[in-house]
Amino acid sequence: MTLRSEIAALLDHRGRGPGTDAERRAANHLRARLEAMGRDAHIEPIIVRPEWTQVLILHALLGVAASLGSVFAPTAATILAFAVLSSALAYLTGFSTLGAALSPRRASQNVVSVERTGKPGTLFLLAHYDSSRNGGLLARALGPIEALAGRLRIGPGGFFVLAVFVIFACCGLRSLEFAGPVLAAAQFVPTAMMLLGAAALTDGRTSDFVPGANDNASGVALTLALAQRFGGRLEHFDLAVLLTGAHEGLALGARLWARRHHRGFDKRSTIFLNLDAVGHGDPAFAIREGVMFPSSTNSTLIGICESLGDKTSDSPPRRITRAVPSDAAALRERGYPALTLTAIDERGRNPHRHLVSDLAEAIDGRTLERSERLAVALIERIDTEIGPRLAASAAPGS
Repeated sequence: MTLRSEIAALLDHRGRGPGTDAERRAANHLRARLEAMGRDAHIEPIIVRPEWTQVLILHALLGVAASLGSVFAPTAATILAFAVLSSALAYLTGFSTLGAALSPRRASQNVVSVERTGKPGTLFLLAHYDSSRNGGLLARALGPIEALAGRLRIGPGGFFVLAVFVIFACCGLRSLEFAGPVLAAAQFVPTAMMLLGAAALTDGRTSDFVPGANDNASGVALTLALAQRFGGRLEHFDLAVLLTGAHEGLALGARLWARRHHRGFDKRSTIFLNLDAVGHGDPAFAIREGVMFPSSTNSTLIGICESLGDKTSDSPPRRITRAVPSDAAALRERGYPALTLTAIDERGRNPHRHLVSDLAEAIDGRTLERSERLAVALIERIDTEIGPRLAASAAPGS
């Protein structure tokens, strides 16, 4: 099958949001595609709470309540603001899921296919196959925030936590009997941001799921094409495939896979190549990414990417910081080297991300071809440059 036909086949499963029946049907379809290549493949069920918008709406409203209540009961408001701050920080960093306790549980799944031929390393091709809700107001609000966040090396979640922190600080000052117009102005700004954020999140929470052609049927299609091309053919790496569900619940599929399998794959010899929205714009690779404090990509992988010229224009892929949820960032949290390949427009964004316009017609065939060439060259270089080092370290007596 061609890349476009793979994309079209996944788009047949409309509304494949995290924990939906459509997502489960898509997972079964992808397992069948991998088995048709002659690969062993299985589905790993996971239980998730993917409604992150609902969680943040609750935190935002509690933050507003603390801010308003500080005028009448500053000590109680300070305690509430501290609880909201701690919960939001723990939730957005993935340290604790207590903040999501009131959101509904859903059954999702990852699709996994692993070669086990005893080679020194394992190279995972990684892509999420679920789709998001229509961003609408939320997507328009997040666009400029993500652009600014990329330059400041702080994700949108960092801005959210910062706003709650300012509210907490203002409540604390009021409890110490500080007051005045300067404090009121300082407190008004984050409070208004919380209210506007809650409105945008509510709009996103009540929307339908988007087609997700570029984000991320394109990445899944490229993953399948690369699995077909390199399966069993790398000299130093077993090739594995991990297609994650519940990505749009803040990369829950990748987080839970890493938590479950962190003892089964050596962090020194396992590499993840994440393919995300590779169908429109110019090929790029992420040097940092994440929704809170973007984590840095492995320097060796960055060096290989920088040395790869795009054969269609003799220019290297673009270096970017992605202030968005990322499967690669979730794997890096567990200590694995992970790199994201994507494609961006002239403004540095993934076009049509989280919008109903993310249709198959918007996919640029030339971008798909360039992304495939880049991924092929990267995999070959990983095998020839990193692979021999792994083989040497695995040799008896080394």
